[in-house]
Amino acid sequence: KRSFKRVQWLAIAVMAIGIALVQVSDSREAKQKSMKNASEQRFVHGLLMLLVAGCCSGFASVYTEMVFKQVGAASEAKQASLWLQNIQLATFTMLLMCITFFGGMLSYMGSETALLR
Repeated sequence: KRSFKRVQWLAIAVMAIGIALVQVSDSREAKQKSMKNASEQRFVHGLLMLLVAGCCSGFASVYTEMVFKQVGAASEAKQASLWLQNIQLATFTMLLMCITFFGGMLSYMGSETALLR
């Protein structure tokens, strides 16, 4: 089992505190209310998206390390090559990206038609 060094825990803590301070700070633009995207700026939504992005990044790192260790380990069971596993992972990622992109486009187009009415 792998344990983290104090320096690594300190780096994670400093990063988390820095992100939290930026999110909580009262630094605002002078004319934030008159900005075109003022209605899109939501504090809680941004913080949640940051948390989700961090979790996704962490899970991806752990999965990638697991794949590397499985490919490198000598086992009797036939495993897919590292290249094939990377292609499978990239295909799944592209599928999710396309769904998210086109879902966002449809949502945006729906909000545009609602604004024109």
